Amino acid sequence: MCGFFFCCSSAGSCQLLVANDLDTLLANFLVARLRGIELVYDTHEFYTEVPELVGRPRVRVVWLAIERWIFPN
Repeated sequence: MCGFFFCCSSAGSCQLLVANDLDTLLANFLVARLRGIELVYDTHEFYTEVPELVGRPRVRVVWLAIERWIFPN
């Protein structure tokens, strides 16, 4: 994620960012805020409900908090 954040924050001609899942949304959200550019969130599943997170309640809570912070309503 740090490499992606650095790549996007240094891209001079980037006018739109697209995040396709919650794990890419945080980096894209931060870059969009810092650079003042548009962000599109296009997901096709509830990331916090994937099998990899259902059995890991602490990790799931972190992702839920990130999701609520970015999308408060």
